[in-house]
Amino acid sequence: MQASKIKMYQFVWKNIVCRFGIPQIIIADNGPQFDSIAFRNFCSELNIRNSYSTPRYPQSNGQAEATNKTLINALKKRLEQAKGKWVEELPGVLWAYRTTPGRPTGNTPFALTYGMDAVIPTEIGLPTIRTDAAKQKDANTELGRNLDWADEVRESVHPDGRLSTKASAHYNRKVRPRNFKNGTLVLRKVFENTAEVGAGKFQANWEGSTLHSV
Repeated sequence: MQASKIKMYQFVWKNIVCRFGIPQIIIADNGPQFDSIAFRNFCSELNIRNSYSTPRYPQSNGQAEATNKTLINALKKRLEQAKGKWVEELPGVLWAYRTTPGRPTGNTPFALTYGMDAVIPTEIGLPTIRTDAAKQKDANTELGRNLDWADEVRESVHPDGRLSTKASAHYNRKVRPRNFKNGTLVLRKVFENTAEVGAGKFQANWEGSTLHSV
């Protein structure tokens, strides 16, 4: 899906500014839709600072890249051979991501944004204390407390290097060095997809099995 220069600032206006207010900064890649004169002028009028990640260095925008990786992997599992239907599947994948607690915070992205967890289908069929409390007259007071709680949690998980160190340690615990001998069946990394035309980012990462030889 190609995003035009005009559609991009319309998207930011409708889906970000009108819903959440004006951000201080927008971090983007170096796509022409983000680096156009029209988009820069739009941000300048709202006093939004533009920041761009380093080309071919995804680590400079690691938070967004990590989220994208999670979403793409989830979409791969749903799409199978129907790669062109990712647009229809995306809202469901986003919902699952937003209502799943993250490892660093122990809270869902939805809760960190709105101060409370989203009401999920199981709470409709079986009422909980939280859904019953929402019917009471002091719901506004409860909402205020939830927002204060969200602020405290966001401050406590502000990036300071400790979370990235913890995440690296968790990943490294699962990494095991492996030695291969001639004749061993292995998977081969896919650099150019020829089996699935038009799969793009949803292509298989590995193919095989192939015989290993030195």
